[in-house]
Amino acid sequence: DVAGWCPCHCQTSHRHMPGDRGMFSTYDPVRHPARWSGSIGDGGIYHWNGNSWANIFFPQYLVNSMLKIDNNNIIALCGFGKVYHYNGSDWQLIENLHNPNIIYTGGILIENKIYIIGYTIGEYPQQTVIWKSN
Repeated sequence: DVAGWCPCHCQTSHRHMPGDRGMFSTYDPVRHPARWSGSIGDGGIYHWNGNSWANIFFPQYLVNSMLKIDNNNIIALCGFGKVYHYNGSDWQLIENLHNPNIIYTGGILIENKIYIIGYTIGEYPQQTVIWKSN
């Protein structure tokens, strides 16, 4: 499934993990093997090394999104309000962001600041949450 159109209709060619929620690469890992490519979802975070998939993070809950800043800084946004940081050697829960009443949905790096977005659950109306690093 690496040649032609992707089965998820994202109009690129890449390899999907069984049961994944999608790719977070924006290029073809077969044509550009030096770039980082992976998959997120129920099985955690998988990295495609050019030959095979490796599970690099398997949290207890679904990985909704991730933000890869560099090889030593990866943020994983998981279910039940859990956010993890990879520092190049291990994954740590970011305690001050942990809130089971928030679903974190995405992150972005702008001018050396990390923004994490999500929304509240369990109350009406739901509210948008935006967290900005120092």
